[in-house]
Amino acid sequence: MRHRYQTGLTHILVVVLLVGTGVKAQSSSAAGAAESHYQKGIELLQKEQLESAIAELLAATRLKPRFADAYKALGIAQARKGYLKDAAIAFRKAIALDPGRRVPTGY
Repeated sequence: MRHRYQTGLTHILVVVLLVGTGVKAQSSSAAGAAESHYQKGIELLQKEQLESAIAELLAATRLKPRFADAYKALGIAQARKGYLKDAAIAFRKAIALDPGRRVPTGY
């Protein structure tokens, strides 16, 4: 009886460890994808391809919701496009995530 109990616990432990490892790998993968979207968004922003930059930066923030730099860049792109309410929301989010962050002026 004791052997069956220990075997059952071992199986549960293995499943928990496998699931936990998968979650970490998935979140690491999402962070990498967020960084890729962010970098592409910055490149597009520098080329003044604002709609595409906004799409990439939004993807970055969806994948990594605490990505302050992506919110800051998103705010700049939205402001340049004239989406001032959306830009204000993005800047507020960047500041909330990183209170020491300076919001750019004269986008």
